[in-house]
Amino acid sequence: MKETKNIVHKEEQEIDVKLITHYSNNHRILLVGKEGNTSMIKMHKALVLGFLKNASCMLRADGEIHIRHKITFPYTYWNIEELGAQSSLKLIEKAELKK
Repeated sequence: MKETKNIVHKEEQEIDVKLITHYSNNHRILLVGKEGNTSMIKMHKALVLGFLKNASCMLRADGEIHIRHKITFPYTYWNIEELGAQSSLKLIEKAELKK
């Protein structure tokens, strides 16, 4: 369930707000801003990079990390392969997801 609202900030700047329900439970997550905004892309990249760095420290030699993500704008700007390389990981396989 997604709800999108526009909220006017106290400095009279309109901010996009999106409430989503997490896929695995009923917790609601508040997203503020537009997904394609440069600062949002940087925040998402930093989050994924932190995840990959932490996960790479916990892997066995033959361990794997699976990431599922969209391949449309703005997600292409996340450069997940590059983030993996920065975390001493390498891409083994790409698979197309089927619905």
